[in-house]
Amino acid sequence: MQLSKISEHAKERYAERIKDRDGYCEVKQYVATHKEQIDTDLHKMAEHAAEVYRGPGKDSKVIVMLVQGSWILICGEDGTLVTLFKRELGVNDEKENRRILNLQIEELQRLVKLRDDADHDVQERRDQISSDISDWEVQEAAHRAQAKEIRALIDALADERKTVSVIYSEAEARVQKFINDVLMKPIFGL
Repeated sequence: MQLSKISEHAKERYAERIKDRDGYCEVKQYVATHKEQIDTDLHKMAEHAAEVYRGPGKDSKVIVMLVQGSWILICGEDGTLVTLFKRELGVNDEKENRRILNLQIEELQRLVKLRDDADHDVQERRDQISSDISDWEVQEAAHRAQAKEIRALIDALADERKTVSVIYSEAEARVQKFINDVLMKPIFGL
């Protein structure tokens, strides 16, 4: 991989981990006096490294993981080398260390493939669900419009019922008035 940039942190890790510099001052001094050599070496490492992973890292930012021998280089998505470290797996033989590391990388790649296959399958289902949701939302909107029409009809009928009740009340009142004014007056002398 071609690096676009090398972070100061990566240069310091190079001084510590590859050139065995120790302590803050010694590391800073080595980096300051060997910048060009560090840049050259790290660019060569990255060029000869194999990309074994590209995807979300610990903080969900996309990382690119490169492996060169037993060395792991972590880059940002933009090609900036962020850090590097040697993957020590507890064996004294470097060849065995690399073999175990390669087995771990194969497992990582198998898991990434499973994840990608699952993502593809899940995406198809997500697309179908999104389509179904859209269809149901259209139906829901139609039912809401129909419900509004029904509510308006119910309200109109309720208003008519009130009007009819008023008509009856007025007719009843005329009957009572007539009875009181005409028929009951001679009997009670009112």
